[in-house]
Amino acid sequence: MKLVLKDNTSIDIESYENKESESAVVFRCKDITVSDVIAKFTEANTAEVDVFNDLEEQVAKYIDYILGDKISYEKASEIVEVTLEFKSTKEAVVDVKSALQNLQASSTQNAEDIAAINDAIADLASAIGGE
Repeated sequence: MKLVLKDNTSIDIESYENKESESAVVFRCKDITVSDVIAKFTEANTAEVDVFNDLEEQVAKYIDYILGDKISYEKASEIVEVTLEFKSTKEAVVDVKSALQNLQASSTQNAEDIAAINDAIADLASAIGGE
C-alpha cells in the first residue's frame, strides 16, 4: 500500500486507520524517517492525500488534513506512525485553547481588580473611622 501526497510524493505504508471520533487518520509508514515526515507532510501536501492498495487502486482520499501533534517511531519494526487531523477540527481546538487562555487571563485580572477594590474599601472605612 502507499499514500500519495498532493505534490505526488509517494510513501509506502503498512496500514492506515480512520479515527472518526477524532476526525483523524493514522498512517503506519515504512522506509521514512521522522524528519522526512515533518519535511514532506506540509500543510500544502496534506491538503489532498490519496491511498492506494497493492493493485494501484485508489481506496481512500483525504482532503483538508494537516499533520497532527503525534508522530511516533517503532524501533523494532522501523515504522513511523503519522497522525493527520482534519484541518478545521485542529483549528477549532487551537481556537478553543486560545479562548480558554484569554478567559483565564481575564479571570485572574478580575480577581486582582476585586482584591484592589476590597483593599480600597477597607482603607476608606478605616480612614473615616469604620471597620
